[in-house]
Parts: sequence; C-alpha cells; structure tokens
Amino acid sequence: MFGLDAKSIFSETSSDSVFVWLTDNTSTDKTTGSTSSSQSTQKSKEPTGNDTSHSIPLIRSVEIPDPDTAFALHTTAGHATYCRAPPELEQRLVSTMLRETGLGCGQYDPSGTSAISMGRGEVEVFIGTAGHTTGWHTDFQENFTIQLSGSKKWTLRQGTVQYPLRGCTPHYASPETVESQLKAARLSNPTFQFDQHHLDTNGFGDEEEVLLETGDTLYFPAGMWHKVETVEPGVSINISLMGMNYATL
Repeated sequence: MFGLDAKSIFSETSSDSVFVWLTDNTSTDKTTGSTSSSQSTQKSKEPTGNDTSHSIPLIRSVEIPDPDTAFALHTTAGHATYCRAPPELEQRLVSTMLRETGLGCGQYDPSGTSAISMGRGEVEVFIGTAGHTTGWHTDFQENFTIQLSGSKKWTLRQGTVQYPLRGCTPHYASPETVESQLKAARLSNPTFQFDQHHLDTNGFGDEEEVLLETGDTLYFPAGMWHKVETVEPGVSINISLMGMNYATL
C-alpha cells in the first residue's frame, strides 16, 4: 500500500476527506458526565480498585479535504489521522472477508446501490502518532485490525449490548450522537449508561491487554469495549464488516 507512505495514502483514499484527530483540552468525568478544562497532557487516568471517577481525553475529528494539508498536520503538528483505504484494496478485502466469514451471506456490492446485497464493509487506515490514545468506545461492526507497522496497545472488555445497532463513542467531544446511541443500546440493555463502560451495567469480566506489533492481526466483535494507545508510530488497517440486520429487513 504505497510503501505505507502517508502522503500517497491520503492522496488515494476513497474518502472525500482525511480525518485528523485533535485532542481536546476538555476532559469528561465518566461518572457525572461533567466537563472541565485542563492544559495538561491529555492522558486518561487509570482507575484503581472500584474508582470510577477518572477522566478520559476527548477527541475532535476535523475533516481535511486537501491531502497535502492533512499530511502537514500529521507530519509537522503530530496529529493522528484516519481515512478510508484506496478503493481497490477496500473492495478486495471486504469482498474476500465477507465471503470467508459468511457475514451477509457473503454478498457484497461495492457501489452500495443494491437493495438485495446483505453484506457491507469498509477498510480504514489509521496512522498513529506516539502516545495518541483513542478512549473507550464500542463499534457495531465485526472488526479485524492488522498492524502494518509500529505497535499499539489494545485494552478490551466485554460489553453487555448484543447485536448492537449503533456504536457507543464517548471518546468524541461532540454530543450529537448521544441520544441515538443510547436509545439503540437500551433496546438490548435497558440499564445501559452512556460514558460509563466500567460499570456493571455496561460491561463485564476483566480488562484484557493486547500488544499489536508489526504483522499482528486482532479480531474484536461488535459491541466490545476497547481503548487503543499508539506505542510506536505506524500504520494499521481496520476491516469493518456488517451483515444486514433484522431492523433493516
């Protein structure tokens, strides 16, 4: 994939824009939902014992349509980025993975116009910078992550929402999606609380840590809580797969 050259990846993405992550100086209390400002380095404080009042860093995602500007923000300002993979790579990986896993009965229409295709998917390219942390969240897709260079530490915990219709993204500073995510989660778990992954209402079991190094692959299912920290800068791709759900049918 262009020798993992960031500028080429940005230029050939199938996205309309490259998304640049900016860490906010506002942190959110996981228990109360209140916010506070801080000029200190935005790293989440890990809880000890039953402490659930630790803060998490918030992320703002800025869409940059010009690949040269995105490249400058990544290389000069040190911001982490993500974008869709080039269309040739995305279509090949998604079609193969849907067929091999059986999701969506292995059907795939890359144009997205077919009313009868039961499988969907996309491939995102993440280019991490040292110390960048994506806070706790869940996805509604089945995910396969491949670390192409560098390394990342993943922390995982089982979620309580089965067959999620939406993800849960409290790591973003923007609150627009809270209502829709909360309503969708409560269809499966009526006691679900947004932004409180660590409580028994939202997750169960122990936290597990996995260090992904170059060449490693990780599967994590829909609805699993995860937090990701870039240990060594590098490139990873995430293959997100979705089968048609009953709500759509």
